[in-house]
Amino acid sequence: MPRAHPLLGVDVAVVPANWLLDPVRAHLPERGPSFVWAPDPGPGRRSGRRRKKTPGTNRADRPVATSWLSLHGLVRHMAEVERSWFRRVLQREPGAPYLWYDPAIEDSEMVPLDGAEWEADLAAWQAECQASRKAAAARSLDDTGLTRMGEPCSLRWIYIHMIEEYARHNGHADLIRELTDGAVGW
Repeated sequence: MPRAHPLLGVDVAVVPANWLLDPVRAHLPERGPSFVWAPDPGPGRRSGRRRKKTPGTNRADRPVATSWLSLHGLVRHMAEVERSWFRRVLQREPGAPYLWYDPAIEDSEMVPLDGAEWEADLAAWQAECQASRKAAAARSLDDTGLTRMGEPCSLRWIYIHMIEEYARHNGHADLIRELTDGAVGW
């Protein structure tokens, strides 16, 4: 039975349990306006990505020795993500220029950072966040943009995807910060 979500104020229904436990489908539901909000996706959904990352390894207990990932690179990546989902998709501006990303080079917005300026890149990310808020404020959760494949994508789906994206990368940021200077936080 539908009920109002306490934060979004829209009618909600629970996604079927088999969707939550199926690792193949443990990804976001369809992107259109018929998407149904699941107030508590349960442990199956939250751990699905982790289960997909660990098969085939016998070294899961070993710490990571090195990575190209950096806090600066994550800030640049999230600026690109904000621009992509809110400007290119939601506002239907597929030709919006990239800030740093080069489609010919994997993760090019994250590395290399030679010549990158932290303050300028942080300001660019903050500006993209502000532009995203402005674009979203003028729309309802069921309003749709178009993905690069031409598929409709609701603002509701974009919000949920962005929560996942920030949760994932905030976890990365916690680990990077702890490895660089021992700082930890909640």
